[in-house]
Amino acid sequence: MKLKVMQKRVEADVNGIVIINGFVHVVTYKADISDPKNAKVLLFHDHVAKCTHDDVADESCAADYGHNGSTFTDGRWNSIPDIEEQTVAYKGVRDIYFAIERGELVLE
Repeated sequence: MKLKVMQKRVEADVNGIVIINGFVHVVTYKADISDPKNAKVLLFHDHVAKCTHDDVADESCAADYGHNGSTFTDGRWNSIPDIEEQTVAYKGVRDIYFAIERGELVLE
């Protein structure tokens, strides 16, 4: 039996910073970008911290979120912000993840 490779998998390891809604997101991910408009995120990590003035991260109010290819993980805050801020921060994490998969956000 002969096997023919129709398409090679192209993977990217990427790091970048995104600021959304008063939170700094330091994002690291590995993705299969064989189809850039339909990327498959293989590993994802987002260190999110509340912004102080001038978009400086306040590490006293920070959390780490991950995604293992099937579900979001972690989300432990070292200082708990109010529930609305937690919701805004987590929404940013999800928005970044899904924008990467849709090819709408490319970090370099």
